[in-house]
Amino acid sequence: MTDSSDLRGRLAEYVRITQRETSETIRQFARVACVNLATETQPFGDGKEGQAAGETAAARDIYKVYYPATGAKFLNQATRYVEGYYAKTNAASGRADKFKTRLLGYQMANNTGALAKIAADIGFTDAQIDSFEPSRHKSSRDGRGRVRGARPQLVIGGEDGLERYVEETQRKVGLTKAGWAVCAEAIPLNRASSATRGIPQWVTRNKGRASGSISDQSADPTNPLVKMTNSTPWCSQVLTPSQAKQALELARDNFIKYMNTAIKKTLRDEVKLKSA
Repeated sequence: MTDSSDLRGRLAEYVRITQRETSETIRQFARVACVNLATETQPFGDGKEGQAAGETAAARDIYKVYYPATGAKFLNQATRYVEGYYAKTNAASGRADKFKTRLLGYQMANNTGALAKIAADIGFTDAQIDSFEPSRHKSSRDGRGRVRGARPQLVIGGEDGLERYVEETQRKVGLTKAGWAVCAEAIPLNRASSATRGIPQWVTRNKGRASGSISDQSADPTNPLVKMTNSTPWCSQVLTPSQAKQALELARDNFIKYMNTAIKKTLRDEVKLKSA
């Protein structure tokens, strides 16, 4: 919980002087809180840096689970295996180099048949061939949506599908943040303005997949408030209670500044009218 005593005191003064409705003001504050909660939900921030960090993490997690036969990892694994094999048979060392050159040629040509045969010959039994299916990644994620300790699977001929899956997953970066945008849009405001102002497009693009709700009790005469619930998967894992408290305290401080400015302006205008 965040201390709201100073907010409530300033709110009462703001409503008295500006003649604004308490309920509308509470709803405005709730919208500001949604913006701050979105910023504090991982990936942190509201700029391109947060988006880039989230997209990099998404791709990194997928490549913990899969690796393409056309990449450097398979080239190095296969070459080490062949080097070990020839070392046991006392064969000429140049044969491993020739194998590596031949394998690199298969990779550059995307020769799926040759790559699959090499993988089978050197004992790769865990591979997807000529297709890509993402279920292993989905089942490898923990309560935070991150991959931990997964056994990587070789992908032969399904690299295009793997790349598309990476791109699709990266487009979902900001999904959990978007739950707060859903909440912001659900708050009824009299003033015509964008409910999600302050929440970036790379977050709001995911509103259709996110889930959020509010309980509008702003008209309660004794305890006016708006409750916001982000029920998008993993929200409780990527926004800790301390981070949520920090977001709400920042929203409180900013809204107090906003009310102070409005109070001063109203009082100045009244003085001008009296002296006119």
